[in-house]
Amino acid sequence: MSGQGYGAEQVPLGEVSTDAFGQFTKKVQVPNELGGPPHNIQLMDGTKVAGSTTFRIMPSVVYVPKTVVAGQPFTIKMLGVGWTDYDNIYTVAYDNSAIGYVCGFNSHGYVKIQLRASETPGIQYIDLYPSIYKGQQKMPSLYCLPLLTYDKDHPGDWLPAFHVVIHVVAKPAAVSGKSSANKA
Repeated sequence: MSGQGYGAEQVPLGEVSTDAFGQFTKKVQVPNELGGPPHNIQLMDGTKVAGSTTFRIMPSVVYVPKTVVAGQPFTIKMLGVGWTDYDNIYTVAYDNSAIGYVCGFNSHGYVKIQLRASETPGIQYIDLYPSIYKGQQKMPSLYCLPLLTYDKDHPGDWLPAFHVVIHVVAKPAAVSGKSSANKA
């Protein structure tokens, strides 16, 4: 990464030999963390492109605690967040309230969302919506806000939203250091 942001880079994936039908198989280890625009794979015959395809690393939620103590901090972890203005942020809605966003631009696609559990015990919902980081449009302002209609009109490529559930449990009762047997 330069001071100008990310840029395209070509990486050789090795050589292949085809069978009698012109087919081949090549296993390639693909990192799962950095999303963004689709990656282009080209099959070269010398300097001529003999074939091409694309693949894309999609964002995923890789960790959500099942149970959290009321008022305590907790972390949600994601992989595959992209780097462009259209795929580098997810806005966070906690129990139907927009509370901020997480940005993956300088994270190589791995982001941690650090939250504090509500003081109210019970089942709580956290929604992560693909959003837009910045742009030129003045009104309505769509930037850094949950795009509830992301599935129909997100201006970048299609990205998934995530709906996660945590169970917030009451804080443990404080234990007094005095024994009832010591009372006079």
